[in-house]
Amino acid sequence: MGIWLQKSASWWPAKGPVETSRLLSGAVARRASELTRLCAHVMGETIDELPAAMPIVFGSCLGSVSLLFSLVDQMAEDEGGISPIRFSGSVHHAPMSSIGIAARHTGFVSAVAANDDLCAMVLIEALGVARQEGEVLVVVADEAWPAAF
Repeated sequence: MGIWLQKSASWWPAKGPVETSRLLSGAVARRASELTRLCAHVMGETIDELPAAMPIVFGSCLGSVSLLFSLVDQMAEDEGGISPIRFSGSVHHAPMSSIGIAARHTGFVSAVAANDDLCAMVLIEALGVARQEGEVLVVVADEAWPAAF
């Protein structure tokens, strides 16, 4: 077994607004968290089109944690509860789920969270998936740690 990179990497250093990616449809793009928009942008630079069945391994320690904190604030201020649409974007694998829905992706998706060992665990997961499936798209993304942490 060997590893061959078709395209190596793309990087978004969080400077300036993120353009809407062609991987996100209008409705999904409007509801997408910043982390989801960043992932879609970087994926769009790395692959021309997301193949429907290509397996994806997504790694993130925190996911869209800024959205989670805004939902907690909303719960504290509003007795009516939180927005179900915003809540669905706060789960760990939401960036890949949102992109997958918009791009009509039907393949395997795995989400990994492993703190300091994240990159190593994502690579181990990707190797296992590649051995089974032949190829895999690997996406690793995180937001800055909130001051509360």
